[in-house]
Amino acid sequence: MADDPTLGDAAADLPAHLRERFPNRADDGLYGPDSVTWRVHSDPAATMGGVAALLMQALLPDMVRLFGKVTTAKVDPATRGERTQEFLVTTMFGDTEQARIAGEAVRHMHSQAHWTDPVTGKVLRADEPAWLKWTHCTLVWCALRTCDRFGPTLSAADQDRYVDEQRQQAELVGLDRDDVPATRHELETYMASMEDRLAMGPEAKEGAAGLIHPPLWGNPATFVTMKVVEGGVSLLISPTARYLYGMEPNPIRDRIAAAAVQAMLTAARRASPYERQLFENLQRAETHPFGKHRGSATPTTGTSAAEQPATS
Repeated sequence: MADDPTLGDAAADLPAHLRERFPNRADDGLYGPDSVTWRVHSDPAATMGGVAALLMQALLPDMVRLFGKVTTAKVDPATRGERTQEFLVTTMFGDTEQARIAGEAVRHMHSQAHWTDPVTGKVLRADEPAWLKWTHCTLVWCALRTCDRFGPTLSAADQDRYVDEQRQQAELVGLDRDDVPATRHELETYMASMEDRLAMGPEAKEGAAGLIHPPLWGNPATFVTMKVVEGGVSLLISPTARYLYGMEPNPIRDRIAAAAVQAMLTAARRASPYERQLFENLQRAETHPFGKHRGSATPTTGTSAAEQPATS
């Protein structure tokens, strides 16, 4: 794959380099420079995988319905994506204490986010284990599908290692690591088992509208970028999700979309090579850690708790 980023032998030099550039870090965090997690999430393609995961998550009706009911913000994949990214950068690239604080903050907020259906009396809770598992697995699955399509290239062993590494993310949000997939095969089996449960509700339709149909007004470059991202994301979500979002496969259109995305990512990788992207992630984790603003906050039940979508 053209301009495919790899760590190569440079990984061994990173610990000393990081200690020099980030002297306040207590340690290398949950993953560290030799992890597949750092390689995958220091690549520009990772953002596209995150968008795909949000679209997949929105097709679990009760889960996205709860988010729409208890948050004060409009259901918006872009905003949700930014907040999820803040959590992921902190937990993946921050030190262990930052990751722990971020996890505590998310678990607390989810415990406060609940809504009772006035008609059925059914209580929907953000800390429902099945929903946490779905959110976790969609993020990991879409990240791997992004690597499959657009890089960075991972061996079969690295794919399994990535899935296993990500079980630490599952623990941070309150799941038992033994209850989530540990290999790519287990992950694929789980995702296939969920296909029949997906449905298009009003919240998912509203939230995805801006991505699927970006506004024609505004910055033309932004519009073109969003159209390229839309095309790329359509190649990453499941066949059922493509159908529900009206993104049915079209061989010619899909080839054009794949080429456009690859060109965009090639340019992005040249502008921001691996080590620069890694540095930016480490800097973001240190200067704007998730727990800095939310770790000690006690959210009001049914509002700010659900506005953090790291697991919803």
